[in-house]
Amino acid sequence: MEEAKRLHARLLRRGERRLQPLLLRVLAAGDLRYAALLIDSYPSSPPSAPLHNRLLHALAAARHPLLLPCFARAHRLRLLTPLSFTLLLSSSSTTQRFAASGLLVESRLVFDELPHTVTRPRATRCCRRARAAGGWAMPDRNVVSWTAMVSGYAQNGRHEDAVRTFLEMWEGAGVRPNEVTVSSVLPACAAVGALALGKKMTGAKPDGITFVGVILACTHGGLVDEGKLLFNSMREEFGLKPRIEHYGCMVDLLGRAGLLKEADSLIASMPMEPDAVIWGALLGACSFHGNLELAELAVEKLMHLEPQNTANLVILSNIYASHGKWDGVAQVWKLLKEKDHKKSAGYSFIELDGRMHKFLVEDKSHPRYEMVYDTLDSITLTMKLVNLENSEVES
Repeated sequence: MEEAKRLHARLLRRGERRLQPLLLRVLAAGDLRYAALLIDSYPSSPPSAPLHNRLLHALAAARHPLLLPCFARAHRLRLLTPLSFTLLLSSSSTTQRFAASGLLVESRLVFDELPHTVTRPRATRCCRRARAAGGWAMPDRNVVSWTAMVSGYAQNGRHEDAVRTFLEMWEGAGVRPNEVTVSSVLPACAAVGALALGKKMTGAKPDGITFVGVILACTHGGLVDEGKLLFNSMREEFGLKPRIEHYGCMVDLLGRAGLLKEADSLIASMPMEPDAVIWGALLGACSFHGNLELAELAVEKLMHLEPQNTANLVILSNIYASHGKWDGVAQVWKLLKEKDHKKSAGYSFIELDGRMHKFLVEDKSHPRYEMVYDTLDSITLTMKLVNLENSEVES
């Protein structure tokens, strides 16, 4: 890599812009971030499509976070070729990554283009046979790639596109949705009033997996009453015995809605021993709604089930602090010190206008951190007010 950097320095001193030999040297050395920066430093003379494919291939193989912005850049510069899809990008994994990052244009591009690029060489070799057999329309898509598109649309507020894509998958392509697909599209159905489609999904011979997806969809859509009815109908109408994952979904549903005592009662009524997922869901709800009593109970249970997971104690410490109980905070951190706990900073990424932004917990290094915190505070306050209004209506 040092040799490649020296070559880069010599080229800069001479004013030469020979990107290809330099980029190949850097890729051979394995420094993918440096390679991506090299391409960005030559905006007026971008690399050829084959050279760009070499970089995309290396980024995809390494699952590097720069894959998404580099792919988006190649798309904008019209550097993508069939080879970009067939050799570098799998329809499932790449569609998932773009959809999860909010890059819906690139996601749909991969989703729509890949089947044609896969079948195009075959159709070129025997055009008549391929056309007769429908080779141009043979989709190389599975439930994972379809679900990624549905979820991406739904999570970005494009509910009509989510429902339309789901129908294209189910009725057009004949791909059977799984629980993740159902949980992704049901909130979109509710948002656009597509109740008939929702009923069709819930009425198509549901099994245990179907109920997990539907109750999970109610959780994300805030449909508490509907979730309760579905959970009760498992045994009463369909003769299905709820399993621990169904109880976990219900605890999460009730907890998010602020019905913590009801969630605790449900846990007490379980015919099997609650696992760490159950108590973890309750603890998360207690953290959001500030219920110290149930948080202490949940942490006590979690310390027996997963004593190595000190994150539960950190959450309890934060709840103590929100109540001004500094003795409790001190006791928890004393216990954490005995366990030799080192809290690592949590972070997340978001792509905006072709740039990746990294956010750390309680970080103030971002140039627009004040606006970010103001927005988060506003969203948190709005969610609490909505939950308060729902609780008053129910009472």
